[in-house]
Amino acid sequence: MIRQMLSDDLEQCEAIVRETMGDELADAFARNVGGEEFDGKPYRIVVCDKYNQSLVLGLGGVVPDEMSLETCWVAWFAVSVSAQGSGIGDMLMRRLLERARCQGYKRIYVETYDRPEFRRARVFYDKRGFKPMGWLEGHHPSGKGSTFYMGMEL
Repeated sequence: MIRQMLSDDLEQCEAIVRETMGDELADAFARNVGGEEFDGKPYRIVVCDKYNQSLVLGLGGVVPDEMSLETCWVAWFAVSVSAQGSGIGDMLMRRLLERARCQGYKRIYVETYDRPEFRRARVFYDKRGFKPMGWLEGHHPSGKGSTFYMGMEL
């Protein structure tokens, strides 16, 4: 089941970000997402277990780009390690792309990193049509590694 992210989901979402992206990004998630009022905002969603709808298995969002009305970003896309390979990531990404198209966006981008633990994420995005757009050296929150940008036309 896919539904809007609620404040009650934050602890589980942060744990998923921590296990898939590391401590630095989990801390950034807690500061940036946990620090705002967002119940009812339509751009953040979670995938829940079909038998236990309070168990979050994945998360993501579509966030407007501040520079272009036709562009948006995939934000905080992550699937629990225990649920990876089950099709949840595909389902979640399809929903995010569908939302972006329905909202009239023409382009969508995703931010990932060049560190080895993000290799699977880069392959995942590539298989779904995202293409390399560029990178910023030393832009990982730890200061070690580069931010890698991928994008696609919708």
